[in-house]
Amino acid sequence: VAIYKKREAMNQDDIKPFQTIKASDARLLRKQSKPPKARKKIEKSAHSKALDAADDAFSLYFRAKEADEHGIVRCCTCGKYMKWKMPDGSAQTGHWQSRGFNRTRFNEMNVGIQDRQCNYYLEGAKKIMEAYLIERYGEEPIKQIEVTAPIRKDLNDFELRELAKFYRAEARKLIKQKGLV
Repeated sequence: VAIYKKREAMNQDDIKPFQTIKASDARLLRKQSKPPKARKKIEKSAHSKALDAADDAFSLYFRAKEADEHGIVRCCTCGKYMKWKMPDGSAQTGHWQSRGFNRTRFNEMNVGIQDRQCNYYLEGAKKIMEAYLIERYGEEPIKQIEVTAPIRKDLNDFELRELAKFYRAEARKLIKQKGLV
């Protein structure tokens, strides 16, 4: 009974640095410690929501545009074939110049279809992506994208919502036209 009261009265302040304690006492201390605080969900700003909507619509449009009549797209950096729209997000719209550059963020000559491995884990395989874009569009337009990308361009919420609306409508047309599912 005395041991039980001793353990009950014990708290973390009673333990000195480097002091060894019994495993049973350690479990008791863990149970007494406060549970971790629940993280508060941070509400996205209207601008972030508009930007996400525009990105999603542009990506859907571009993947639908690149898909063949069977809904198959090919990674421009590794050549892997995949469905144009997968729940796991394996077919992605990869950007050669970062999406952080708003001037080229929605430029079709700055993007290509990539699988998750190339886009995310290989960080877009930039050199291979550049070679693909040059082969597809020519050297001059790609050099122009490289020069203009870092020039600052702010997109307001209205412009982003309009871009989202435009690309959603274009994606719907392509999906219907190609019979994509």
